[in-house]
Amino acid sequence: MKKIYSFRFYILFTGLLLQGLVAGAQQYIALEPSELSLSFPAATPRVESTLNVSNSANFPVSIKVNRDMSHMLFGHQNAFCWFQCYDTTVSNSPDALDLDARSTDSIHFHSYIYPNNIPGNEYITYYFYDLNYPSDTMSVSINYSFSPVGIDEITHAKGSMASPSPNPANNLTSITYSLSNPSSPVLVIYNLLGKSVKEIKLTDKQSTQILSTSDLPSGAYICTLRNGGSTVATKKLIVAHR
Repeated sequence: MKKIYSFRFYILFTGLLLQGLVAGAQQYIALEPSELSLSFPAATPRVESTLNVSNSANFPVSIKVNRDMSHMLFGHQNAFCWFQCYDTTVSNSPDALDLDARSTDSIHFHSYIYPNNIPGNEYITYYFYDLNYPSDTMSVSINYSFSPVGIDEITHAKGSMASPSPNPANNLTSITYSLSNPSSPVLVIYNLLGKSVKEIKLTDKQSTQILSTSDLPSGAYICTLRNGGSTVATKKLIVAHR
């Protein structure tokens, strides 16, 4: 009798194991669109992309995201959000998003790229995978084409901006700029998620702007000089409060 029970238990255990392996081999994650192509002027401060991520399984899945930037242009910056937003140094999301059975998420994934006025073509690939079954992986490539600005726009926006000093900054930093043809120039400070955190209207053709950083959390920022609606220059600023 013991041998019969043992044999039945072995069959049951083997069946459950095979069922789990089959479930793990299936593809439950789906992405829409599966490929994305975007074209913008290189002077665009930030480009945002979103995706719909679906779970076709009859059970919840925990999904993480991995980023491949090996085909990104030198001088460009990229950051993404998945449940939380991460800085440009994070390529594998520390967090997993639990997606309910047969549901679609359209709000938690965002990809941001900062072309920094550098033209060219590139693509970034994101891999979405089930934390419990890593073989269940789907990927999407976002293709970017950044064109040089036109002759008229270059003439209109021509100018320069020096790197902030001091950098890293504690409570204050200064930025020297010069414009050949000022037209409503502004200095805009963005965090690495692309959100404008400070905007200063400039009144002089050439000057040194004192920037207070005491109200900015420690971290990395992008300083952008804009003139006539076009980007003239961008510089990186580090805020490090002591």
